Amino acid sequence: MNKKGFTFAFLVFAFMLVGFCSRRVYAADANSSIDILEKAKDQIEFKNLDNLEENLNLPSMLTVDGKNVYVSWKSDKENVISSSSGYVNRQNINELVTLTATLKCDSYEDTKTFKAIVPAEESKANLLDLKVVDVNTIKLTFDDVPSQDKEDYVVRFYGLDEDKIIPVNAVKVDGFTATLSVDLSKLAGELVVNDLPVSDLINFKDVAPSSSGIKLTLVSSSNLELGKIADITVHAQNNARSAEEVPICIALFNADNNSIVKYTYLSKTVGAGDSCKFSGKIKIPETGNYYLKYFMIDNLDNMKQLEPSDAITIEKIVHIKN
Repeated sequence: MNKKGFTFAFLVFAFMLVGFCSRRVYAADANSSIDILEKAKDQIEFKNLDNLEENLNLPSMLTVDGKNVYVSWKSDKENVISSSSGYVNRQNINELVTLTATLKCDSYEDTKTFKAIVPAEESKANLLDLKVVDVNTIKLTFDDVPSQDKEDYVVRFYGLDEDKIIPVNAVKVDGFTATLSVDLSKLAGELVVNDLPVSDLINFKDVAPSSSGIKLTLVSSSNLELGKIADITVHAQNNARSAEEVPICIALFNADNNSIVKYTYLSKTVGAGDSCKFSGKIKIPETGNYYLKYFMIDNLDNMKQLEPSDAITIEKIVHIKN
């Protein structure tokens, strides 16, 4: 081999050797970066993720074996756990949040995912008032938004023969009001909810279900003269076990043929054990014989008066004479 050939062969060998060494160094660097990412992932751990109430410290950089690993975060519910600050904002209900950490070392990156349960915030609302609406409903009024968790409500019954806890089947929150779904049937005694007693004793024991238990009485009447505007006020008492829609008609009748000349109609929902007043005005013609009646009706189409058998008693008929 001449000198030129030898020189060429040496240069080729040297080039191949350098390439081989470079690949070895590159592979070593890659393995080193991957190992560092794995070690960095192992360093990121959080406690109490199954019941997370405190803020999280989300690292943005870690140092592993003398190398920097940069970490970015993503939260699928930023309003519950902030990916920028780690702030935990508890809601009215339990929340499941997914946190994802993206780790970068040189040109390599990896991810690690965390699942966190953020429990509902304990209600700080104070119970102001409560009312038994019917045999299945208790309405509570608070000074702030109350809890939606039925476990936060303790309904205790004190009867003559027994004391017991009444299970809360469901809770519906609307503003500062919580409506509890319960079963108060066959009870007669005192109810206490979260240490606040009901103002009156309940008495649902041995009460037969009733579709209508409304008692009507005349409160006042004035201007019962021809040519004037009669003013009638009626009191409605709901003695039923549940809230009732009370459709009341105050009507002016022709006394000669007992037909309705004109009427006024009002309708309200009255809670169990509650009462309310209905007022109406009717212009009386200047001539003729008339009388006024107040009653509940079936509907406005047929103006059917509900009979006393439907628990409606007509207390008084006002006659207007010439």
